[in-house]
Amino acid sequence: MKSNWIKVSVIVGLVLLAAFSRLIPHPNNFTAIGALAIFGAYTIQNRWLSLALPLIAMWVSDLIINNIVYASYTNSMIWFSQGFVWIYAGVLAQSIISWFLVSDNKFTNIIASSLFGAIAFFILSNLGVWVGSTMYPNTLSGLTTCFAAAIPFFANTLAGNLFFSFILFGSYFFIEKKANAFQTA
Repeated sequence: MKSNWIKVSVIVGLVLLAAFSRLIPHPNNFTAIGALAIFGAYTIQNRWLSLALPLIAMWVSDLIINNIVYASYTNSMIWFSQGFVWIYAGVLAQSIISWFLVSDNKFTNIIASSLFGAIAFFILSNLGVWVGSTMYPNTLSGLTTCFAAAIPFFANTLAGNLFFSFILFGSYFFIEKKANAFQTA
């Protein structure tokens, strides 16, 4: 019973840290949300909950960013950002991909999940930019230009997935090991 409480506490703490990563100064797309999707797929057996946690972290941080950080740019409460469906679909895709790739805590599986999750997020979020804005014409050339312009963001997404996955998984296994040692002592 006590070890379950410790596990839940650690997961909740890491979720809050992941959401916080979007609120501090950082390079574009270098956040812990993708890593949280990967981590949740490994640590949370309930599939719906593993999908919900990174989305909740994303939404809560969106609320703070849109309504506190950038409050001077709007006259009303913003519940969802423009294009959120595409962005949140990218986060969901990272979780679903991770269900299949991170069945154990192998280093290579975390790397693969980080890479394929970043690719899925890149495709979905930039498809949303192409479809939902007037920045790029809705032609094959416009789509190509949109994706080419987003390549630096992909590098940051992948780097964020890798960096924060190793922090989340490393912290989790370290705390779990210490908690088990404490319980047996």
